Amino acid sequence: MKCYVVIGFDARNHIVTSKVFEDLSEANEYFHDLYAEMIGRIIGRESCKLDYADIIEMDYVPIK
Repeated sequence: MKCYVVIGFDARNHIVTSKVFEDLSEANEYFHDLYAEMIGRIIGRESCKLDYADIIEMDYVPIK
C-alpha cells in the first residue's frame, strides 16, 4: 500500500510542514494549495518562510 507525503521546505532545505495522505488526489489538492497559496509565507513551529514543496510517494507500513 502506498501513501503520499506532501512536504514544504524552507530555503535551507529544512522541513517546515508535512502531511500524509492515502489518496493521491487529496495529496495533489493539498500540494496545489500549499504551493500556490503559501509559498513565501511564514509558517511552521519555528516561523520559517516556505520556499518550495514536493510530493513523495512512500510505502505505507502500519504500526501495531
